[in-house]
Formats: sequence, structure tokens, C-alpha cells
Amino acid sequence: MKIDVMYSSDQIRLLYLQDWVSASSQPPEYSLLLDTWNDYDDLTYVQKTESGVRYFEGWVDSCWEGLFQKTEFSDLNAEDAMRKFVAERFMQIAHVAQMKIDNWGFHDSVLIIDLLKDAV
Repeated sequence: MKIDVMYSSDQIRLLYLQDWVSASSQPPEYSLLLDTWNDYDDLTYVQKTESGVRYFEGWVDSCWEGLFQKTEFSDLNAEDAMRKFVAERFMQIAHVAQMKIDNWGFHDSVLIIDLLKDAV
């Protein structure tokens, strides 16, 4: 499968989604999504659900700094930047992974996206 995703961080996100078969059905420990020393790899966790997967990604200061360094996000506030990130970048990641975003939210510095498997 050709990975047609712009940024290397998006390619890493895609790899997590493509490896959904090995995901746990248990929810993550939220503290590990934001702990850069004793954490989940890449502050990311994928949980199996009945209809697909739930993707969790902790956003620490360095994540925001990286996002706002990109010209398409530099003039946005955090809320608008996250909305644009999900609508444009993560939508493309989901499409390549043959998934569809069902629902998403951003709470307490954690991005949570519900994806439907084989819904493209």
C-alpha cells in the first residue's frame, strides 16, 4: 500500500491505525498519554471497539509547537488548529488506513477519534 501522507508524524499515526489488530480492547491510562518520560510510544494508544478503533493521542507543548510551525496552522488558535488537523490531515490518514472518522473530541490535552473499520 502506498502511503500518501504529507508529514512523517502522519505516517507514524497511520502505522498505529494499520496495526489495529494488535490493539487492546482496554482503555488507556490517561496519565501515560501526557507523560513524555514514562509514556505510551509517541503518546499514542489504539483501542479496539465493536465497530472499529478508538485512537488516543496526547498533545504536549512540543506537539503544539510542531503544529504551529506549519504555515497552514500558524495563524490559527488551538481550537481551530485541532479542527483543521482532524478535518484535513487525520481524514487523509483514516482514508489511507481504510477507515472513516465517526466522531472525535479533544479534552484535557488528549485527542480522541472514533474510527469505523472498512467504512471507506
